[in-house]
Amino acid sequence: MVSQNAVVCRRGLTLIELLVVVAIIALLAALLLPVVNYARKRGYEATCLSNLRQLSAAWQLYTEDYKDYPPSLADLLPYTKRGA
Repeated sequence: MVSQNAVVCRRGLTLIELLVVVAIIALLAALLLPVVNYARKRGYEATCLSNLRQLSAAWQLYTEDYKDYPPSLADLLPYTKRGA
């Protein structure tokens, strides 16, 4: 005969187990967020550097074509990827 104490029917997580899982997830998030922010910052820096390089190339192409400096930045638009 099986005693009633030997039969344990568990239907879910206990409060302690749930708190441990939440703590582990919070710890992982705390470790990953700075890395994600750093990667995002590096992405913005790469985009900015690319835009500056493109603007410099447009400036050089304009001065070679017209032998003068552009009167405004709007005149460089045809020399950029997104222009004209």
